[in-house]
Amino acid sequence: MPPASTWGRLVTVAFVLCLGARAAQATPSFARKYNASCHLCHQTLYPELNSFGRQFQEAGYQMPAGAEQAYRDKDTLAPGTIAERIGLLKDLPLSARAVGYAQFPIDPGASGRNAADLRLLDQLYLVGGGSLYKNISVFFAASAAPTPLLHHAALGFHNLFSDEGYFNVRVGNLLVFDWLRPEHRTISKAGNLAATLKVGLNPTQLDTNHLGVEVFGRFLSKKLFYHLALVQGATGLDGVNDLDSYKDVFGSLQLHFHYRDRISLFGYVGRTQITSAVRQTTVRFTDAFWIGGADVELHFGPVMIYALATHGDHDNAYGTNVRTTYIGTRGEIRVSPLRDLLLLARFDGVFSSDATLQRQVAAATIGYLVLTNLKLSAEIDVDLRTVKSSTAYLLFDVAL
Repeated sequence: MPPASTWGRLVTVAFVLCLGARAAQATPSFARKYNASCHLCHQTLYPELNSFGRQFQEAGYQMPAGAEQAYRDKDTLAPGTIAERIGLLKDLPLSARAVGYAQFPIDPGASGRNAADLRLLDQLYLVGGGSLYKNISVFFAASAAPTPLLHHAALGFHNLFSDEGYFNVRVGNLLVFDWLRPEHRTISKAGNLAATLKVGLNPTQLDTNHLGVEVFGRFLSKKLFYHLALVQGATGLDGVNDLDSYKDVFGSLQLHFHYRDRISLFGYVGRTQITSAVRQTTVRFTDAFWIGGADVELHFGPVMIYALATHGDHDNAYGTNVRTTYIGTRGEIRVSPLRDLLLLARFDGVFSSDATLQRQVAAATIGYLVLTNLKLSAEIDVDLRTVKSSTAYLLFDVAL
């Protein structure tokens, strides 16, 4: 008869699977393809990437040093024929991820919410893609429920002109923050306030999807990473057509050292036209803006420290010809005493003379991997400006 600890794990697994289980990036299809643990590419808790996972993604989801060819031959119809060249895979490389949580406001009366809110199947995602052929990749992530929505999708061409990864291209519905510390890879329920901020009537956010093309690569023994993107910018209600004839530009430069540590500089320059209907009068105006920032990630054994700072400058985000500026910050300390256990404390803040942009949130999270694709976590998010609106969460996350 199994010991009590084993029964405890079995009950926990059954409970979470019956309930169901914030972003759609964990891809067990890769683990199945390579017969490898999810820890090969992910940090303590998925969907965050480790150094190997990051470079695997940059290379177009290919194993290094020519090792990919054996897996491609095994997974592709009629290797060595025209069928292989057009990328006919024996099995579709798809994964599913279910995320759910229970939410408990600290002061339900003050926040006007229920004492408990159960969202036990909050999101169901489909994630697919990989290496279609040598140096050609495809990847997409979409919500299947409760609302069908394409988060991002890209076709990549890798190791152009050289196998050293100097020059890669992706086109499609891109995430320009993908190579920094994007929200879709976080383990915390607390959002990245600085990277998801909307100023006035301008809908542009850094950490969201953008239609466009990007180039990226590494130099100096893979220590220096660059990324440039030309994107559509803010779009209309159809999600496709640009609100302005000008295109926006994003760029970042990262220095990687000591294997996992890095420091980055990044910037976004854009312009969008905005239509506002006030008092039955339609007004159209242009907001030119830029956002710049830097971040740093340092590791000291089981301890990781992360910090980010941004500065945004909008010429006319409200249509009043008044300049709006802000400073965004993020700080994070995490400890991994065990491979499957993570303790995290973080602060996110936005500071501006515009009172509507001001917000500061502190969060604490504890996460544990019951299985490498089954995660439980508990978190409290404290709004430092209105503490009574703070919330505690119990989260469930399973990737299959």
